[in-house]
Formats: sequence, structure tokens, C-alpha cells
Amino acid sequence: MKNKDWFPGLFAIGYLLLNVIFTSKVFSLSHDSILYFWEILERYFVLHPHHLLFCPTMTFGSDLLTNIGFQSTQFAVNFINSIATTSTLVIIYFILRNNLGLNLFTARIAVLLCAFSYANWFYAINIETYQLPLVFVFASVYMITKRSLSTSDIILAALFGGIAVLFHQLHALMGLVVVLYLALTGLKSNFTKIIIFSAIFNFVWIAGYAIALYILGYDTFDKVSYWFFLYHHEANSWSGFGVQFFIKPLIGIIRSVVSIHGLLIEGQMSSMLFRMFAEKDLSDDAFIVRNMRTFDFVLYLTMIISLFATIFYVFGSQIKSIARVFSTNSRYLFFVIFMLIYAVFFLFWDPTNMEFWIPQSILFWICFAVLVGKITPKKRAMILAIGAVVLLFMLNFRYTILPASKIENDLYYTEVSEAMQYLPENSIIVYEMEWIAHKYYKIFSPFEFVIPDSLNSQITDFTLKQYINDMNQQGNTVAVKSLVVESQAEWDENEKSEHEKVMFGITSFYIFKPDSVGKAEYFKQN
Repeated sequence: MKNKDWFPGLFAIGYLLLNVIFTSKVFSLSHDSILYFWEILERYFVLHPHHLLFCPTMTFGSDLLTNIGFQSTQFAVNFINSIATTSTLVIIYFILRNNLGLNLFTARIAVLLCAFSYANWFYAINIETYQLPLVFVFASVYMITKRSLSTSDIILAALFGGIAVLFHQLHALMGLVVVLYLALTGLKSNFTKIIIFSAIFNFVWIAGYAIALYILGYDTFDKVSYWFFLYHHEANSWSGFGVQFFIKPLIGIIRSVVSIHGLLIEGQMSSMLFRMFAEKDLSDDAFIVRNMRTFDFVLYLTMIISLFATIFYVFGSQIKSIARVFSTNSRYLFFVIFMLIYAVFFLFWDPTNMEFWIPQSILFWICFAVLVGKITPKKRAMILAIGAVVLLFMLNFRYTILPASKIENDLYYTEVSEAMQYLPENSIIVYEMEWIAHKYYKIFSPFEFVIPDSLNSQITDFTLKQYINDMNQQGNTVAVKSLVVESQAEWDENEKSEHEKVMFGITSFYIFKPDSVGKAEYFKQN
């Protein structure tokens, strides 16, 4: 009688419990989290073209969980992402065991490495869009890589793949992966399967988008094309050829595997990274490790060097056998195609963003586990494999997962919290933009939040000086971000010095209070 494999169930319980205990309370690290949280809280049911079903699904899902006893919407959404990630990892385990025929040790090590890989783990405990579609991506992979591929398997693979696209547009690439795999493994024998898969896969996502367009009322080509390719219009994320063409993807894949927060502990290293990533503000990343010291930095370097030494040793020692190992099973070809197509696309599209390398990082760890399993003697293979799991866990847990479980490590929440301690409830916050900070102030404070550009479009002959004076006259304190004041040509240094300058978190504000008539009159005259 075959022994029952308890690993999937025990792993699922343990991983979920770990994620529940250390669920993220920090929005700032994943940037868009606070926006999604706001949309879910306000029940906007946003139909975003790049992750169409995310907001409606999370809104309904969090409603269900809060109705049965979950205390927090944030925790409910994080829990759904944890369920999704755990499900994905269990599916991966069955792919490795049932479809690829890997032994227990290799399959278990692969799943543990995927579980603690940085981006995959980090987004499992955050409000983000990347984890839900992976369930359907790997469900599709499971069906396609079965040892005997039936028509029903193709239909299910296409359905799962189409649903994945509706959860995140980037997984349209999966359609190309499957078609190419079927063509390369026998175009003649798989021709009908290719037609069936393509028809159903495309029908599912096209039908989903057609329904969304009907709901939104977009009925012209210009409206549809602008909405469908929204990110292309809002930001140029394409990466051209140049010196950094291969460096940027390397940064992306490394960030998807390990937390870089330990590097931000040391001053000179932190300054260098701030310069390297000038287009991506690392202030929130540095804030999470602000209380760590030299020991933590040295420990981080020791662990990350040990981890990469292990990785290089495994791949280096097995480099001659890689082709032989992967030629033993035709289904390995699917994973090679999967890795190549996703990787090639993200060489060009926003290559430093770790979230776009999550599928590739999963495939990387599967490859690592397969190769480490070939090392002899077996005792050495076990030490290397378990060592890699422990190092990966410790790096990502100590330097991101653990500090992210404490809300006081959220840069913007700290700013809002300190502002609430200092300012009266009828205060007005003036910021230069509303992307992240606006939602924090709306959710966590009683303050009104304004930006000068918005006021300028609403008020004839608007000047910020006059607006502040009018608000002071009505009894409101106005806190203006110093960046806004310093960008205004109408202010000189003498005027600035008349008003208190205060730090909330790491952001400085000029405070314009209604309690000094003399100052208000002076300010008005100028």
C-alpha cells in the first residue's frame, strides 16, 4: 500500500498560519496597495484593464470574510492573497510530483524555495494584484503538462488560462507559451488541440473584456484602445537597448528572489542605491530598516553571500548535466518555453519591477531544486538544499516580512499618525500630488487633503497664499508640505521663517496657524 503524502496539507496549514501571524500591515512598500485598499473600502468595483477582476473579487471576498468575523478589511484581502499563493504552491507540488515525476525531496525543496522567494512571499501577505492570477496560471500548467493530454485537459487549461488573463493582463503570454509548446512537441498530432485551446482561451478573456466595456459604456475605438493599453499611455515602461538593457532585468530577478532592504541599513550603500534607483523613491524601503544597525547589515551580507554562493555552486557543478537532465522529460520543454517567453517580454517592459519576475523566479527555484537533487553524495545535496531554504527564509523574513507586520514601519502611516498628534482635527494638508499620501490621509485621518493644481482649476485667480489666508480666517490650520512652499516663487525666505516648520515622519511641513492675527495680516499683505 502506497504511503499517504501528508506534505501538501501540512505545508498549506503551516504556510497559511505563518502568513496570518505575520500578515503585512505596511502599505507603503508595495505602493499601489493603499490605492487598492481605498477602492475596496469604498466599493468602487474598479474595472482596471490590466487586472480586470481584482477589485470586484477582493471587494466581494473581503465582504464575505468580514461578515463571518474577520475584523479588518486589510487582513481579509491579505488572507485571500495568502490562500491564493498557498493554492498555487500546492498545485506546483502536484505538477512536480505527478507530471514531472520528481521525488519527494526535490518537490518539497522546490515548493519551500518558491514559498519563501521574496516577491512571491511578500505579495502573499499584501494587497496586490499578482497572486490571484497565478492560481489559474499554474492550474493551466498542471493540465497542459499531464502525462496523457486529453481534450478535456486542453479545455480546462484554456479556461484557467483565460481566467488568469482577466486577473492580470500580463498572463496573455501564457496563451503563446501553450501554443508554442504544443506546436514544438508535435504540430501535426497537436493541431486540433492548438485550435481548441486557442479558441477557448481567447473566447474567455475577450468575453470578459467585452462585458467590462459594456458596463463601462466605452463604445468608440479611441476610448477602448486608451483604456485597454492604459499603462502604455500613463507611463513609458518600455526599456530600450543600452548599457542597462541586461542589468535592469538582473536587478528585477534578484529583487524577486531576495529582499534588498538589508542593503539600505548601511549609509554609503543606501546612498548608492538611492542614486541607482532615482526614478523609484526608496524612502519607504529604507524606512522599514531604519532601526537596524551594523550587526544587522553584516548578518545580511553574510547570509546573502552564502545564499548566492550556494546557488552558483549548484548551477556551476551541474552545468554539464543541465541539458541531459532536462532532455529526460519532454514536459521540461514547457517550463523552458514558459521561462523564455515571460523573461524576454520583461527584458523590455519595466524590467526592474520584481513583481513581473515572480513566475520566472518560481521556475528558477524549480530548476535549482532539480539540479541540487542530482548532486552526490546525497548528504551534500541535502545540506545545500536545506541550507538554501533556511538562508532564503531568514533573509526575507528578518529584513522585510517581520518589520512589514508592524504598522509603525509604514512611512506614510507614520507621517499621518504624527500629523494627527500635532494638528487639530479641522486642519488642511497641502501636498504636491495625491498618488499615495492622499489615500493615507483619507483613510487614517480627519484632515482635508488638497493639492494646488486641483485648487487652481476650481478657484478663479487662485494663489496658494490667498487660499491659506482664507482658511486661517475660517479657523483652519493649514499644513503645507515644504516641497510645495519651496516650489512657489511668490514666497521669500523671510516669509517662510515667519511660520513653524515641522517634521511628520520624514516629511517636512510649514504650519500656518489661525492663532496669530498679526502673522495672518502680514501674510495677506504679501
